[in-house]
Amino acid sequence: MEQLSTATFVNTQRVNSLLTKAKRLIGISKKAKLIELSLEHLIKYQKRIGLIDMAGKVRLNVNLNATRGRGFAGY
Repeated sequence: MEQLSTATFVNTQRVNSLLTKAKRLIGISKKAKLIELSLEHLIKYQKRIGLIDMAGKVRLNVNLNATRGRGFAGY
Protein backbone atom coordinates (compact mmCIF):
# COMPACT_ATOMS: atom_id res chain seq x y z
CA MET A 1 0.00 0.00 0.00
CA GLU A 2 1.32 3.41 -1.00
CA GLN A 3 2.20 5.85 1.78
CA LEU A 4 0.47 9.22 1.74
CA SER A 5 2.77 12.20 1.51
CA THR A 6 2.59 14.79 4.28
CA ALA A 7 1.00 17.31 1.89
CA THR A 8 -1.68 14.82 0.84
CA PHE A 9 -2.40 13.98 4.47
CA VAL A 10 -2.71 17.66 5.40
CA ASN A 11 -4.98 18.33 2.41
CA THR A 12 -7.15 15.36 3.34
CA GLN A 13 -7.42 16.62 6.92
CA ARG A 14 -8.37 20.08 5.65
CA VAL A 15 -11.05 18.69 3.32
CA ASN A 16 -12.49 16.50 6.08
CA SER A 17 -12.54 19.47 8.44
CA LEU A 18 -14.40 21.59 5.87
CA LEU A 19 -16.87 18.77 5.18
CA THR A 20 -17.55 18.34 8.90
CA LYS A 21 -18.15 22.07 9.38
CA ALA A 22 -20.39 22.30 6.31
CA LYS A 23 -22.40 19.23 7.31
CA ARG A 24 -23.00 20.72 10.75
CA LEU A 25 -23.87 24.16 9.35
CA ILE A 26 -26.21 22.97 6.61
CA GLY A 27 -27.62 19.97 8.45
CA ILE A 28 -26.74 17.34 5.85
CA SER A 29 -25.32 14.08 7.13
CA LYS A 30 -24.17 12.45 3.86
CA LYS A 31 -20.87 13.62 2.33
CA ALA A 32 -21.98 12.82 -1.22
CA LYS A 33 -25.17 14.89 -0.87
CA LEU A 34 -23.20 17.77 0.64
CA ILE A 35 -20.68 17.70 -2.20
CA GLU A 36 -23.46 17.55 -4.81
CA LEU A 37 -25.31 20.49 -3.23
CA SER A 38 -22.08 22.46 -2.88
CA LEU A 39 -21.15 21.97 -6.52
CA GLU A 40 -24.63 23.00 -7.65
CA HIS A 41 -24.36 26.21 -5.64
CA LEU A 42 -20.84 26.87 -6.94
CA ILE A 43 -22.04 26.52 -10.54
CA LYS A 44 -24.99 28.87 -9.94
CA TYR A 45 -22.67 31.36 -8.24
CA GLN A 46 -20.21 31.31 -11.13
CA LYS A 47 -23.04 31.84 -13.63
CA ARG A 48 -24.22 34.88 -11.64
CA ILE A 49 -20.70 36.26 -11.56
CA GLY A 50 -20.54 35.86 -15.34
CA LEU A 51 -23.78 37.80 -15.70
CA ILE A 52 -22.55 40.52 -13.36
CA ASP A 53 -19.36 40.84 -15.42
CA MET A 54 -21.55 41.44 -18.48
CA ALA A 55 -23.30 44.41 -16.85
CA GLY A 56 -23.23 47.40 -19.18
CA LYS A 57 -21.83 45.35 -22.07
CA VAL A 58 -25.13 44.13 -23.51
CA ARG A 59 -27.59 46.54 -25.06
CA LEU A 60 -31.18 45.43 -25.36
CA ASN A 61 -33.73 47.25 -27.47
CA VAL A 62 -36.79 46.38 -25.38
CA ASN A 63 -39.89 48.47 -24.73
CA LEU A 64 -40.52 47.53 -21.08
CA ASN A 65 -43.89 49.28 -20.98
CA ALA A 66 -45.18 47.25 -23.92
CA THR A 67 -43.68 44.09 -22.44
CA ARG A 68 -45.43 44.77 -19.15
CA GLY A 69 -48.75 45.37 -20.93
CA ARG A 70 -48.97 49.08 -20.16
CA GLY A 71 -49.65 50.01 -23.79
CA PHE A 72 -47.81 53.34 -23.71
CA ALA A 73 -44.22 54.39 -24.19
CA GLY A 74 -43.99 56.18 -20.85
CA TYR A 75 -41.76 59.08 -19.90
